[in-house]
Amino acid sequence: MKAVVRVVALVIASFLGVVCPAQGPSTPPYGQVFQPITLYLAGTPAINGVACSPANNAQVIVDTTTSLGWTCDGSTGVFQWNVRYTASGYASYWVSGTNDSSIGFGANATQMWDFVPTVSVSSTKITYSIGVADNSGNLYDIGIYNSAGTLICHIGATAGTTFAPSTGNKTLNFLAPCILIAGKTYYYAQTGNAAVAQISKATNVFTGLNGAAPTSGSTTSGGVLNSSVTVASPTWPNTVNGMIAFVLRN
Repeated sequence: MKAVVRVVALVIASFLGVVCPAQGPSTPPYGQVFQPITLYLAGTPAINGVACSPANNAQVIVDTTTSLGWTCDGSTGVFQWNVRYTASGYASYWVSGTNDSSIGFGANATQMWDFVPTVSVSSTKITYSIGVADNSGNLYDIGIYNSAGTLICHIGATAGTTFAPSTGNKTLNFLAPCILIAGKTYYYAQTGNAAVAQISKATNVFTGLNGAAPTSGSTTSGGVLNSSVTVASPTWPNTVNGMIAFVLRN
């Protein structure tokens, strides 16, 4: 009887144009290395002081700051990041690039960079790197907008004493978690009520927006991103502001 009910259900679903999910596990087991992602790295990067060279070919290196696993391809000098899956089936981390310089905030203004994650990720926090500190009461906010210009996660107005008290890597929780789907366009955004702190970026990365302001909703107050904006059209400018270096984490 159950088999008959299932067949009938499948026929109805097919008639209605519903796509039934595949049966069985759809994601790798927890902790399994699924695929490497080659990042765009500028210069000669080093992880924990170890450069990727023929002498270190295929060496697995763990970044103690972010607990990310990397493999060195000595023939190209490029580190590859190993994607690891959680029990929920989403990637533990997604990396935009490696930091090699920094860029400032626009006071009471929004800056945006477009990106397309190569893996889906359920994120509750973000790791970023401060190039110029602001250990003061100035307020800053960083977050992610979806393609419709809706703010899906952000840290909220955060004092410099927490956001950028010193240079180097920092990790802060989002006010609420968000899920990013592989292959879809999202936008990293930042604002503040001051322009003192600078956040690290990967210089040799071209983006369509390149730090451009949204066409509406750019002006902010209180150091917090607006709940929605109108995203500017990508122009792919010749001047490269690079891509903000960040890690989305669950």
